[in-house]
Amino acid sequence: MISAKNLNLKLGGKQILDEVSFTISRGQTTSIIGPNGAGKSTLIRALAGDLKLDRGELSLDGVRISALSLRALAKKRAVVMQDTAVPFSFIAAEVIGLGTAPWGLSEAESSDTLGNVAWLTDVEHLLQQDIRTLSGGERQRVQIARALAQLWPGDRSRQVLLLDEPLSALDIGQQQRLLKLFEMLHKRGLTIISVMHDMNAALQSSDHILLLKEGQLLAAGATKDLNLAELLSRAFETPLEEHRRAGLEAPLILPATSEL
Repeated sequence: MISAKNLNLKLGGKQILDEVSFTISRGQTTSIIGPNGAGKSTLIRALAGDLKLDRGELSLDGVRISALSLRALAKKRAVVMQDTAVPFSFIAAEVIGLGTAPWGLSEAESSDTLGNVAWLTDVEHLLQQDIRTLSGGERQRVQIARALAQLWPGDRSRQVLLLDEPLSALDIGQQQRLLKLFEMLHKRGLTIISVMHDMNAALQSSDHILLLKEGQLLAAGATKDLNLAELLSRAFETPLEEHRRAGLEAPLILPATSEL
């Protein structure tokens, strides 16, 4: 689905991505994790086609991202970045509706799409509110609804949802509801790639991990196959250990002195 070969990028004289290579299969849920300054958000922007790389090849569904038109790219991937502020006086319904622009839908089709994604993201009660009056968590959910509206008319088995810290502005209840939504979309074939600050949330919600440090890829693979405690201890330069808990597929990663 996504193939990255030797991605390199310098910004302001600093090496942000350094020979990063990996593949992500269709339908995988992948979390990009690592310490601050590792290049996680930059990698998401590169995968979205929003950054020009100094060197490397990046393809989506067998086609080079740089070769896709903006409309074709918009139909294949949707992006939600950390900064969800909108400087203009749009109501939430208008922001979500922007997602349908690449498809040329009829008014009835657009309305149906908006209704579906608003229900899934629990923003139906916000649709007529000015986006600037919403809390950070509410804006985040509206932007996720906008991204889903962008993908909704297409074939989700051939599409990618890219998210930069999707849980950051949400309370714990909203986080759990959003993770359940991602699980449902994953079961319907959507490929989801998220930058995650909370590594335990990342491990519990992903079947695939990309671990970055200082722009380099330390590890890439199935969550269940990685030596997580050793790798994360090295990445974060602090002793960590795995704790198993009944009902959780992946271990919890905690400081080595912690006990459950």
